[in-house]
This record gives sequence, structure tokens and C-alpha cells, in this order.
Amino acid sequence: MAVLKRVITILYSFFKRKRMNEEVLFSSNDDQPPHGFTYAIIGARYLGKWVFVYHNRRGNWGMPAGHVEAGETPDETAERELVEETGAVSYIIEPVATYTVIRDGAAGSGRLYYAIIRELGEIIDREEIGSIQFADQLPEDVAFPGVHRLLFNFLESYHLKRGDKE
Repeated sequence: MAVLKRVITILYSFFKRKRMNEEVLFSSNDDQPPHGFTYAIIGARYLGKWVFVYHNRRGNWGMPAGHVEAGETPDETAERELVEETGAVSYIIEPVATYTVIRDGAAGSGRLYYAIIRELGEIIDREEIGSIQFADQLPEDVAFPGVHRLLFNFLESYHLKRGDKE
């Protein structure tokens, strides 16, 4: 598994794409951006489908995600958000890349995760999350479509290279 992760990291090292005044840079999952981490985003799978959550305040779909809180590592953020937003009870989660979004000269970085959920319970954060859906593709009505599409494509490629038997 470590060799596979390294191969994927090499393949995507410093991979970048431009989309709608945004630039998204991918680097290895152990990179530490000089400005620190702002986000953790999780591409989660359950019973062979991708997991998406509906954000009540934004009124659209997205992957489970959240801000890194003070005193929290991106790994802790990813696990907290996966549990709160999906109700995951049993899961495997691993970092797959560090990404930086540059928009209008300002940069924000996050860590991208891949998770396989084995068991779901109740969604904990009902104030933020209205519902959950399982799909093969990114929903049409997604938050931050340019960034989400690039992150999702990266995760799909990672998933296919892993060859998981879910």
C-alpha cells in the first residue's frame, strides 16, 4: 500500500489545473504548506458509491469537509467531519494529497482524504447537514464546482488505482 501511495503521489506531484480564476495545486500528502492547513476534504465511499452531503446553509451538495480548528491536525479534522457529517461508525481513512487553492492571489491549503465507510449511523451535525446521497458521480448542484470537480477527479483516479473491493 505504501508503494501504491508513493506512485500516486509521484504521478500527481505538483499537478495543477486552472479553472474560473482559480488554480488548484496538488502535492504529496505529507507536504506542509507554509501558511498552514485551512480545510480537510474527504472523498468517502460506502457500498461501492461516493458519499455526498447536503449543506443546509449553502443549499447544495459536497463531499464531507470542514475547517481545521485551532489545536487540531488535518487528520483529526477529517475524522471529526466524516463522523459528524455522514454518521460513519466504522471506517478506514487515509490522506492522499495536499492541495492549495489560489484565488485572486490568496492561497488556502487543505488535505484531501480517501475513506471507505463500513458502517453508517445517524448524522450528528443535523444543523449543517440535511441529508446524504450515494452516487457514482459528483452531483450537479455542488458547492465550489471548479475546485470540487478537480478534487473529485483526483479521488476517482486514486480510487481506481487502489482497486478496492468494497
